[in-house]
Amino acid sequence: MMKKSLFAGIMIVFLIGTIHAEVIDFDDLGGLLSGGYYYNETSPVGFQTGGFQFDMALMSQSAYQNDYANASSFPSPEIAVYANDASSANNPFDVVTISTIDGSLFNFIGAYFGGFTYNTSVAWYAATELLIEGYANGNLVNSVAFSPLNIGFQYNEINLFAIDTLVFTATQGSYDYTSQGLTNVGDGSYWMMDNFEYSVPEPATLLLLGSGLIGIGLIRRRLL
Repeated sequence: MMKKSLFAGIMIVFLIGTIHAEVIDFDDLGGLLSGGYYYNETSPVGFQTGGFQFDMALMSQSAYQNDYANASSFPSPEIAVYANDASSANNPFDVVTISTIDGSLFNFIGAYFGGFTYNTSVAWYAATELLIEGYANGNLVNSVAFSPLNIGFQYNEINLFAIDTLVFTATQGSYDYTSQGLTNVGDGSYWMMDNFEYSVPEPATLLLLGSGLIGIGLIRRRLL
């Protein structure tokens, strides 16, 4: 009985996570950029795309390569989002969030994450850890923490299901770039993201979830 209930739970989660997978690559947002960047320090509004509100900043690949003296490429070839978990001149959001515009539920499957890279081989004020929390109707559903790749990008599978909001918290690291011939010394928590992958549960799948959970509960009662 216990094996059957566990199998049912796994199948429900599998179905929720794999229906209608979509990817937002941000490459169609070039019209928002100015000088290769998009942010507004005095009145941050973020941007909307694909049915989501992103409280983040945008950067073009060409600006990234030119301003940080590297040949690193984005997973998608034009634009990525970035943040540093602290209000500043080029990322004005104290709390970094992504949420559905209409409050509907979604599943966050994963994305490519990384830190800024300087001169192709040095992490530039990069976050040492990234905590991602998934909320539904203001309630914490689940969370995932990991260390983003500091040089370049790496795909991270997240799998936060049936949520309407993501909250990102980055941990700062201390950096000294005098060895690079620069005067930059200090703390930073910059991180980048590209190819935001998500899925939307169908009503039938949500019904299956509810039925499955009820079934698991009944099985547990019988076993007790």
